[in-house]
Amino acid sequence: MTEQVINEQSLSIYSLLKSKRLKEAFVQLEVFLSQVPDWGLQNRLDELKMSYSYMLQYMEQGVADPSRGALYQRLLRNTWELADQVKLHLLDSTSSKHYHIIRRQLLSDDARLLKLQQQITLLESFDDDFALSDLWSKEKKRDVLNRHEVALKEAFFLIWSNSAWTVEDSEAADRMLQSDLLRVSDLAPLVSAVTLSVVSCFDIRKVLWLLEAYSHVEVQVSQRALVGFVWVSMLHADRITFYPEIGYKLEALNEMVAVSDDLMRVYGQLLLSQETEKIDRKMREEIIPELIKNVSAEPEVDESDEEDEKLDWQRKLESSGVSDKMMEMNELQEEGADVYMSSFSFLKSDPFFNEIHHWFYTFDKLHLGVADLLQGRSDNQASLMDLILDSVILCNSDKYSMYFTLLQVPESQRKLLFDQFAKEDINKESLDTVRLTLEREAEKKGVFSNQYIRDLYRFLKLNRYRSEFKDIFKERINLHRLPHLKPYLENEKTFKSVANFCFRKERWEEAAELFKEQIEWSERRQALSSESYQKLGYALQKLKNYAGAVDFYQKADLMAPDHLWTNRHLATCYRLLADYESALTYYKKVEAVHPTHKQVLSHIGHCLIKLARYDEALNYFFKLHFMDDASVKALRGIGWSSFMLSKNEQALKFYERLLAIQPLMTDYLSAGHVAWSMNQLEKALLYYRKALELVADRTEFLKLFYQDEALLIQRGVSKDDIPLVLELL
Repeated sequence: MTEQVINEQSLSIYSLLKSKRLKEAFVQLEVFLSQVPDWGLQNRLDELKMSYSYMLQYMEQGVADPSRGALYQRLLRNTWELADQVKLHLLDSTSSKHYHIIRRQLLSDDARLLKLQQQITLLESFDDDFALSDLWSKEKKRDVLNRHEVALKEAFFLIWSNSAWTVEDSEAADRMLQSDLLRVSDLAPLVSAVTLSVVSCFDIRKVLWLLEAYSHVEVQVSQRALVGFVWVSMLHADRITFYPEIGYKLEALNEMVAVSDDLMRVYGQLLLSQETEKIDRKMREEIIPELIKNVSAEPEVDESDEEDEKLDWQRKLESSGVSDKMMEMNELQEEGADVYMSSFSFLKSDPFFNEIHHWFYTFDKLHLGVADLLQGRSDNQASLMDLILDSVILCNSDKYSMYFTLLQVPESQRKLLFDQFAKEDINKESLDTVRLTLEREAEKKGVFSNQYIRDLYRFLKLNRYRSEFKDIFKERINLHRLPHLKPYLENEKTFKSVANFCFRKERWEEAAELFKEQIEWSERRQALSSESYQKLGYALQKLKNYAGAVDFYQKADLMAPDHLWTNRHLATCYRLLADYESALTYYKKVEAVHPTHKQVLSHIGHCLIKLARYDEALNYFFKLHFMDDASVKALRGIGWSSFMLSKNEQALKFYERLLAIQPLMTDYLSAGHVAWSMNQLEKALLYYRKALELVADRTEFLKLFYQDEALLIQRGVSKDDIPLVLELL
């Protein structure tokens, strides 16, 4: 059986279970299980089928059973878990995915739990061993670091590859959480290993353990567990509904910590991470090329001109628009956006990143490779660079990238670089102040959750095995719709916050859905606001659903009558719906407030032309022309309105002015109509030929020309002459 067939059959069984078609699922699972030589799994299936059969028999006999619902839920979840194990058994023997390769290497070891406990014991003894290593040789110290690295790797893979915890596994994991000897920098990756294990195969014991880890005293551990729980929730939303104990655990936690606030923060950070690709593209395609262009164009200058040159440089940046873009990047960074992906994505080629577990390490100066680089540095050399690497600006993955990139630099140049850091004009008091600030900042929950989400983003986007993992950042992130998170996120505050975020980031479809939810929520509580209707209308307008936009703009208008912003957008939508009478009504309201607004005057003139009210249109376009005699909209409007009023000389005069400035193909066509109506056929042919030059093919020209055929005949052109003129062209 191929990997593809195994996955397809599994999905079919999962779909049946999701639809609660348990009997059909049993039939398919029986066929699936026939490929697995494991009598234990077959016995589990037989027991499930028997329990289900008895339940149905009792129901048919009319036996009252208050626990029937709970039993049915338990049968569904146990069948799903059994299907998971059958799938794993089959894939372990066929799949080339890294997860199954690791499982094949470790499954033969019957003493898995004992081996994990041994590795944890080694990790717990690391601090003492390393302290003693100062008394030993450099090689001995390196041996301690190497032994620690091997133990952490082994523990990570033993946890990740264990698809279903036993009671003993859960107890061992609890002891790991409660250990006072295990370093935070070791416990954190093991939390990620548990998360990765649930991502690979759902396990209720691990999910509950992650929630327990969320209450850990170390913020770095608790936030990693919280993000992991959210990641699992997004991937296994269908499964979690079968496990009410998750809801009970969240309720218990909510008495100790502000679960709603923490989930809302992570929700916002995940949404913001989805903007990373846009930021990355802007950096690569706009900001960096523009900076390079400005630098390369810079001539050498005398020192006497240095100050003037700095001013010139600043002016060039401002005029090029780079300064505004960099300011935008600074604002995004302050908001918490990931602006470093572009810089560090190219620095993940070090062999360090070939190992999956390394992507989940916290930055640790006692990691073997980092310790090698730091060897021999003086305290003075270390100070400023350490501040950079201890800061909350960079995520763990990027800090390792920086260190391993430095490791590639020749030692002599590296020493010069460290010396340069040491020479920076920062005194000890300043360094201590900055360090204290960083320590206080690092105590905030949001710092660690945001750092971990960035590490997770890089893992799912850049690691060599990324195709084996579902990229949650490509999916619609709707945490408030997950049933088990609804009690904490389904509220007006969440709807408004997430909707406004999507609105700011121009994610119109998501914004529209969220504002609809917020409005429904507010309507039930009679806490309505015109702003939500306005924003929903605008999102729909951006989605080109103009009729829907009008509906919500009208509701906003009822709540806050004659709001200028609402009137302007109502006018726009009606115009785009070709309801020019309604559009004119609202443009006139805007005009009453802004009588000299050029765009409004132009739109009013356009609506009047569409309504064949040419005298009024002419007045508006002349007003616009008086305000701006180079306005092409005014010239075009005067030309066409004059033509429709048979003021041909005036029309031709303004069309000729328009053709000398910024003509469109239709302007040449209209000018040709005017000239022909004045019996100036030679001039008309000249304009028609110019129009022909501006179209892709003659068919497009003819289509537009024949739309005006009746108008030309009305203006005195002979119907018989029209095909002859077209022949001349």
